[in-house]
Amino acid sequence: MKLLKSTTIIVVLVTLFSKISGFIREQVLAVFFGASNEADTFVTILSIPQYVTNIIGGIFLACLVPLYINIKEKQGFKVANQFTLNVLILTLGFILFINLVLFLGMEQISFVFFDDYSETIKLYLLTAIPIQSVMILSVMFQAILNANKNFNIPILSTIAMNMIFIIIIASFSSSVLTLLWSSLTSSTIQFAFLLIYTFRKKLLVIEKFSFYKDGVKEFLIMGLPMLIGSLAIQSYIVYDKVLARGLPEGSIAALNYSFKIAQLPVGIIAMGVSTVLLTSLSSLISKGEYKNANKKLFEALEISYLILLPIVMIIYLFSTNITSLLFERGAFDSKATIITAEALRGYSLGIIGLSLTMIMSRVFYANKNALIPVIGNVVAAVLNFLLALILVKEFLHTGLAWANSISTILNFVFLLVIYLTTKGKAFMTINYKPLLRPFMLTFITVTIIQIGDRFIVNEGFIQFMVTVVILVVLYLILTTIIYKDQIRSYLNK
Repeated sequence: MKLLKSTTIIVVLVTLFSKISGFIREQVLAVFFGASNEADTFVTILSIPQYVTNIIGGIFLACLVPLYINIKEKQGFKVANQFTLNVLILTLGFILFINLVLFLGMEQISFVFFDDYSETIKLYLLTAIPIQSVMILSVMFQAILNANKNFNIPILSTIAMNMIFIIIIASFSSSVLTLLWSSLTSSTIQFAFLLIYTFRKKLLVIEKFSFYKDGVKEFLIMGLPMLIGSLAIQSYIVYDKVLARGLPEGSIAALNYSFKIAQLPVGIIAMGVSTVLLTSLSSLISKGEYKNANKKLFEALEISYLILLPIVMIIYLFSTNITSLLFERGAFDSKATIITAEALRGYSLGIIGLSLTMIMSRVFYANKNALIPVIGNVVAAVLNFLLALILVKEFLHTGLAWANSISTILNFVFLLVIYLTTKGKAFMTINYKPLLRPFMLTFITVTIIQIGDRFIVNEGFIQFMVTVVILVVLYLILTTIIYKDQIRSYLNK
């Protein structure tokens, strides 16, 4: 237990630096391009390899990691290594196929996103093909390292990638093509680093090929439903760009900047917790320790919720101040601040839903049950799309952000209800009383938000910081009162 906590803390801290570097990358983009057509174009082009990579990355994390751990513990490293080599060959075949699809469908893709097919757009899409390839291979090697309980190297490689991107953009002339080449160069260096490290540590060994039928079959059985679910849940990356195509200039860039702000707490807290949690749950469940696995899951959910709730409150109430503080310089003017802050407020409420969904899904993946998260993802994606179609007409780009938040919250509720009501050895009897504490805290916090939204006037940095400190102190007092027994028990230890 102590090892899990210490490992989680280290991973969260390293992830913090990674997310900060990624956010600085977005700030550099904002300084040079602001919320402009050029920024919209770059974000749209890059969304294509990001869409594919997010899908494949989710499959690697949800399927490759628990299967590798299970095979290694039961049959040894040699069999697990052969299984990984088999998956690598499958991945290379998939990359070849998806790149061919992108190349042959370039004209159709161009018309969907840009309603145009010029030589410039063609060059941009051609550049996206190698970016897509190295990004997919990088997430696979990150999964291999995570399966071997090496969490920090993948995160450090991401930090290096972001810093290289920043250096290139700051050193050369600013254009969409420069941005794309910066993405390609930095992603390639990241992959090379992960590849060299993995082979040097002998976490993957090239040896005489043998087909591990059972492992590959199980990977495909788990992965194919996950592929369907990921295609659905990640589809917002595509249709948000398409729906925002006819909106005022800078809308796509504003959605991107605001989403990056909202992703900071998700990436730092939820990603750090869920990365360590999946490995721990997979190991416990493979040993039949379901009670301990269940305990760890709910500890992770409750701690993450307690940390994220005040963050959501602050982002919702002070979206304009936060956007101005983080981005308003260079080409990013006050107009860009306003449209980005509007979207940020919409995304803020989805922070908790997305984070807890990420954590909650890990127990299903650890149990080799990808079907339930897939169903949740498909339903959430359909709901997101329908809400986006309705809300974008009235609220423009802000409606797209609200649609995303509502669907992610309902996705978590779906997974939680399924977990609490499913019978079987993997789902132990739950004590419902502790679940009431977060709801009490939520009710009080929402009341504070409603009052604050009506009376707080955002004037100046000092008032902003003083108000934030007051709200945080008030939240800590409330948390101490509601969780006094747990705090006293912890201190007595």
